[in-house]
Amino acid sequence: MYTKSNSHLPLREIVFLFLAILQVPGKESNLQQTLRGQVNHPVTVADAIVMTRLADPQYIAGGPATDVATFCPNRTQFVVVVRKGNIEQNTNEYQLLLWKTKEVFRSPPPNVLVRMSSSSNRPAIEDVTWLSDNNTIAFLGEQPGALHQLYTVDVRTRELRQVTMHRTNVLSARMSLAKEVAFVAEAPTTSFFDRAALRNGVVLSTQRLSYLVTDQAGGPSVGDGLFVRSRSNVSRPIRISDEISSPWDRTPYISPDGKHIVILTRVAHVPRKWTEYADPMIQRLASQELDPGQYSWLRRYVLVDVATGRHQVLLDSPISPDGSKVVWLSDGDAVVLAGVYLPLEGASADERAERRSNLYAVEVNVRTGRIVEITHKNLTLDRWEPNTNDLVFEAGRGEGANSTAKICFHKSGNRWQEASERPADEAEPGIILQEDMNTPPRILAVDPATHQQVLLLDLNPQFERLSFGRVEELHWKLADGREVVGGLYYPVNYVATREYPLVIQTHGWRRDRFWIDGPYTTAFAAQPMAGKGIMVLQLSEPTEAEGEIDTPNEVDAALANIEGAIDYLNSRRMIDIRHVGIIGFSRTCLYVKYALTHSQIRFAAASLTDGVDGGYFQYVENLNFPAFAQFEEGINGGSPFGPGLTSWIQRSPSFSIENVEAPVRIVSPNVSTVLAEWEWFAALTRLHKPVDMIAMRDGDHILQRPWERIVSQQGNVDWFCFWLKNEEEPDSAKANQYERWRHMRDQLPIQH
Repeated sequence: MYTKSNSHLPLREIVFLFLAILQVPGKESNLQQTLRGQVNHPVTVADAIVMTRLADPQYIAGGPATDVATFCPNRTQFVVVVRKGNIEQNTNEYQLLLWKTKEVFRSPPPNVLVRMSSSSNRPAIEDVTWLSDNNTIAFLGEQPGALHQLYTVDVRTRELRQVTMHRTNVLSARMSLAKEVAFVAEAPTTSFFDRAALRNGVVLSTQRLSYLVTDQAGGPSVGDGLFVRSRSNVSRPIRISDEISSPWDRTPYISPDGKHIVILTRVAHVPRKWTEYADPMIQRLASQELDPGQYSWLRRYVLVDVATGRHQVLLDSPISPDGSKVVWLSDGDAVVLAGVYLPLEGASADERAERRSNLYAVEVNVRTGRIVEITHKNLTLDRWEPNTNDLVFEAGRGEGANSTAKICFHKSGNRWQEASERPADEAEPGIILQEDMNTPPRILAVDPATHQQVLLLDLNPQFERLSFGRVEELHWKLADGREVVGGLYYPVNYVATREYPLVIQTHGWRRDRFWIDGPYTTAFAAQPMAGKGIMVLQLSEPTEAEGEIDTPNEVDAALANIEGAIDYLNSRRMIDIRHVGIIGFSRTCLYVKYALTHSQIRFAAASLTDGVDGGYFQYVENLNFPAFAQFEEGINGGSPFGPGLTSWIQRSPSFSIENVEAPVRIVSPNVSTVLAEWEWFAALTRLHKPVDMIAMRDGDHILQRPWERIVSQQGNVDWFCFWLKNEEEPDSAKANQYERWRHMRDQLPIQH
């Protein structure tokens, strides 16, 4: 038998409700409000989709907010970009909102400059920059069904103008003072099987198997082009030699005079001396052996002469794995790079030792190549102030946009010195995003002198009509003494004496974020499951010290975290140990598959989406990606050929898949990822174990479009309600899925 989650109440319970209502005369009880339809309803996946969020891409992807407000150069006005989903249209709607700086403490409503919607995986409004006139804003944007292009909007007239008319999507762009445009655009879609290939076939070398099978020649980003568009609206390509670097993955920063471009590129030939840098990730990537046609994930800056197209390495050293920033100085002769290492070549022994470990902000003269150190303090470059000739930094690197402590550096002769005076904008309001695990996000203005806070925008006033499960940060210790942190979502209307079914979301916990779903919009659905009476635990990231990334210890530590969490909650009699589910997404699919095949805990259900798994099929599928092969060999203790095969048989989840007892839901967000998930789907099917696999056409790794999010997130809510609570939604559109799942349940062995 199964129960429907909103089935009709039996007569005796209706009588009980009626009697309870009569017990409190003169005051409307929660029960009365329920019958009148006024009580808040639990959060659903639909509520998560239509939630208004800050549209900063890093923030959307689970990270800190880096761009709450974007100020014009004279700081008199600023804009904020927000987004929400439209389920009916399957789009994401964006708004560009404007405030006058001097008015913020009167809590004015924002002026809506631009509304645009995206039906693709791309943002409808992104990469917002002000031009020097303080009235023109440039941004990348699109409308449903249209290409991604560069636009400008005039703040005074509200005139919206499309600047580029490129035949493919523009991925990044910048404008000079003279309105020249440098932009990177997608390569046109091509087939592996052109006329020559139809006659002679395709010679296989570095092609990815998934791209070959789906006929995506080169795959995403490979072949993307750098272009310059002059004031005469003529665009011309600039080719960057593979001998210097391979495809770029950052913005083309054009100088104010339009004569040079600085662009971040992936390194085609990694200097062996880069293994001397202290960062373990750089050491690992620099030590990889690359075959012809392959490129590293390490990056460095290249300088391009716009007139001639000639290019050269600007700084022969890697950037920080956490990112870098570029600011041109006013005359266009020099550029400031922050978050970079300095070259080791030619440095003295003492300098070499410092350069191995320190990240710098430096000025580089693009005509002479001369490097001037600005600072190696832990600072984040904010901007260049042309009126005062100051570089403005924020205290802390990568701390997000809520950091307000500013530090200036001023150039005196050929040296940069920290200024004693503070930046002028420290007297201006700070625009912050306020939220935490139980507080929905709001945009506030903060007076820097009095610290008075004024509400500028409540992003989601409709939340007052919703019931959220309370969230609490938990800390517990494992047997080896390590402390683990996670966020516990209590079921709505939690009763302390009950033991609840549990779903573990495997990574990404942050106490400073308000999440309906979790850190990602793929797979995770914490509050909707809490609204269904399921307890949800959002685990934190395994740290490198805990897991020793890319070694067997990484997986063992992850399994210990999962088992320790279950033991901890079970010891507190908070969960029903017989009804524990787990969600794997991206890298943590490996952890979940290892838990399903190697743990003594019996999971009641599992869900897996678009992730690595340490399996043989994924290994051979990605053999031409050295970083992936190194990862699989590292976590499994060697190569799956010869002596290393013994370790693979013991450790790789795919070699122990017969141990899986939990029903498994597998979701592929796009057709290219079906191959990566196929081994488990095929093996579980062949072993007659309950497995359900859903494939979508072209979703992102972190899903963006509402319908794809419903497939992933609502599908998981339904899946865990079915297997952990024996509940089905009385929705005729879901009849087929429940029929499949009931058939799977009937095939399970009877448990005694």
